[in-house]
Amino acid sequence: MKMRDLMRIVETRWLNYQPDSVADVLEMPADMIAAAQAELRKHVQPDGSVEVWRAMMLPMSAIRNLDPGVGIGMYWTYTKDMAIAYDGRGGFLYRFHARLPEESIDWASTIKAFLHRENEITAVPFKPIQLLGIEWMSGGRVLESVRPDLAGAMMTTGPAV
Repeated sequence: MKMRDLMRIVETRWLNYQPDSVADVLEMPADMIAAAQAELRKHVQPDGSVEVWRAMMLPMSAIRNLDPGVGIGMYWTYTKDMAIAYDGRGGFLYRFHARLPEESIDWASTIKAFLHRENEITAVPFKPIQLLGIEWMSGGRVLESVRPDLAGAMMTTGPAV
């Protein structure tokens, strides 16, 4: 993916979604945008998707009641070890692993976050995301993979469970 292609994606797909992010990105020096694009390109699969992770503190019942199609969040990371739960509803720590299709990625907000030294992939709300797995975590260790029945299920990028 070339820089002009990435910027075309930003300009055409999400101009109406996040105009402030697009304007902020386009005002950045070209070398900064190129550096962001080069780093982000490393995480883009041949089909345009990005493998992402997200950690959440949730009650066990939220995981038990999770169904295909529900929202599992908009803010992800392309770095597995950076999946940190910043807030939550109490309960247990779960790390979600997913594949975010290209059309579900808000590239302008993602580039803007990168330029602010965040390893964040921002999703467009209510778009598809493929859940690959859920891990129950404690002390930085995986205790158990949970809900293997949902591996491969299509979820949405809407508000989290």
